[in-house]
Amino acid sequence: ELIGIVNAKIADTSIENIAYAIPSNVAKHLATSILSEKSGKPTRCILGIVPVVSASKAVYDKETGKIAILETVTVNEIKEGSVANGKLQENDVIRALTIDGNKIEIQRKFQVIENMFAARVGSTVVFDIERDGVAMSVSFEITENMVTLM
Repeated sequence: ELIGIVNAKIADTSIENIAYAIPSNVAKHLATSILSEKSGKPTRCILGIVPVVSASKAVYDKETGKIAILETVTVNEIKEGSVANGKLQENDVIRALTIDGNKIEIQRKFQVIENMFAARVGSTVVFDIERDGVAMSVSFEITENMVTLM
């Protein structure tokens, strides 16, 4: 099972098996982006928000014996003039992200950033958020001006 692609490795006779990898799901999104773009370069959808971790906790799973880090991800900033301006607000809690029907429960900040690689022109991106204790959904139709080369 492929879990990552090595993109940097420490090469030293006294060091063994230390490398940095791109997670396989990010590599898949990047490869799809490169192949689907006329430029042959990866793209990413930019909505103009800055997500941050407003809280985090470790949760122990008795069945697997593993500990998971769960983060509360909130909108910290909305760039002036961005497409998110007027739709999302500062302090909105991001609970889930759906891109073209594929729903991702947001448990870590990197999931918001990483999954925006999957959005293409014509994609529908839906944020399930909590604003002042009220659950709601905010939808974006991705257009050319929302996609940028990396």
